[in-house]
Amino acid sequence: MSGRCTYIRLFDEEEIIYGKIGPYRHSHQREQVKALLQQAAEATHKNVSEFLLESGLIAAEEKLANRNLFTLDDEKWKEFQEALNRDPQNKPRLKKLLNQPSVFD
Repeated sequence: MSGRCTYIRLFDEEEIIYGKIGPYRHSHQREQVKALLQQAAEATHKNVSEFLLESGLIAAEEKLANRNLFTLDDEKWKEFQEALNRDPQNKPRLKKLLNQPSVFD
């Protein structure tokens, strides 16, 4: 087990539930995971399957959003290059905002 969630099969008593910290081999761990997922599903007004599917899709979109490789056809590539090569526009309100102290300062 590499520390990644390979799959989850909650309702088979013989099945090991794999999670982020490794396999859950004991029944109390399986029950804790099952209860946590059921609680989260109920909080979002979904069943566990819908909750897991939606959560998996959100995680997949977040992972793929960080990709730095994308493909463009010739026309879109030309438009992209033109946008990159344009002179920057003066944005006084943005400049003012960025020069103000942050809430973290």
